[in-house]
Amino acid sequence: MVASPPRQHAEAAAWMRPLGRLAVLVIGAFLSLSCFAHRGEITGTYEASGPIGIRIVQREEVCWPCLAGSYHALEARAPGGDRWRPVMTFRHDDFPSFGQEAVTVVDDRVAFVVMGWMYAVTTDGGREWSTWDAAHDLPGFHYGDNYHLIAGVTLTPDGSGTMLIDVIHPNEPPHLVTTDFGRTWTLPN
Repeated sequence: MVASPPRQHAEAAAWMRPLGRLAVLVIGAFLSLSCFAHRGEITGTYEASGPIGIRIVQREEVCWPCLAGSYHALEARAPGGDRWRPVMTFRHDDFPSFGQEAVTVVDDRVAFVVMGWMYAVTTDGGREWSTWDAAHDLPGFHYGDNYHLIAGVTLTPDGSGTMLIDVIHPNEPPHLVTTDFGRTWTLPN
């Protein structure tokens, strides 16, 4: 035989339901407003050797109470210069290390960097950089959280090249092409 709860407990439970919902809303609002992520301490730096000043600075993401990741800032220095300037920043949900495998120096004028779904290229020895971000420059593409979206890049001396894509959906193209060193990437004809 199952005993029914006393009447006063049922009334208390009915009275507390709206308070429980309110508490959940208040706590949720507090957490969403209090989770301001920002860049924290430097956890690693990679500086490429060669004629073009390139470095990637990794910082932890400070975020409470949410889960934190990391920021990876590509910085460049003009030949003969001593000031590093930002080129692009890639945020990751985890703590990977982008280093030598992310940087390709083609010659004393051309270099490119790949991080996740972002790409940056210089064709003048590091003075100016162009960036490409699949999140903005490839509309309709499902990159999601594919941190290895750009699987590889090849460039020829005339500026034509291919970007291999680690596709998520089978109807997406496995590669993109460029004729301007990767300042723009398009679907192949």
